[in-house]
Amino acid sequence: MKHEELSYLRKKQMADSLKKLMSKKNLKKITVQEIAADCGTNRYTFYYHFKDIYDLLAWMFQEEGLSLIQRSDNCLTWQEGFYLFLQNVRENKAVYQCAIDSLGEIELRNLLRRETTHLMDLFISDVGGRYQVSAQYQAFLRDFYIAALSGTVMEWVRRGLDTPEETIMAYLKAAFDDQIREAFRRAERDGL
Repeated sequence: MKHEELSYLRKKQMADSLKKLMSKKNLKKITVQEIAADCGTNRYTFYYHFKDIYDLLAWMFQEEGLSLIQRSDNCLTWQEGFYLFLQNVRENKAVYQCAIDSLGEIELRNLLRRETTHLMDLFISDVGGRYQVSAQYQAFLRDFYIAALSGTVMEWVRRGLDTPEETIMAYLKAAFDDQIREAFRRAERDGL
């Protein structure tokens, strides 16, 4: 196995250990030594790959996001991609709840924003491609709806994932689809 592959596998092991530990206790109470011991390695190996536990957490969310993006690229619509994202959040409920408790709302919201950006880019380019509007306006709409999506997920996690994914998707479809199309139509009419 190549060095890069071994390095990736080691990072993945550490991320899996972190997930396991986060399901049991607050992130601030997890130590590098616990993660290393769970992986059958040592602290030096951990620090070779990550500067601290928060660095590992960010890497873990990024890797899961990349995996989701790759899976969502095979989706036909942003809704299918976002539904995959919601399923991932449910599967990792303890991790996301621990992240809210440990990182705070702002940092988790930033992580969620990164996760939803690709999906909203797909939707905006799909809908926006039919209208003559500025790139600046498209970027504004993208940022507006990314904030809405990440905020929705944040509140959903905070409430303990109390609503089925299918219901959230139905709400989002009702709130987004026609509204975004109308926003593009008006912007084109007003020369934005």
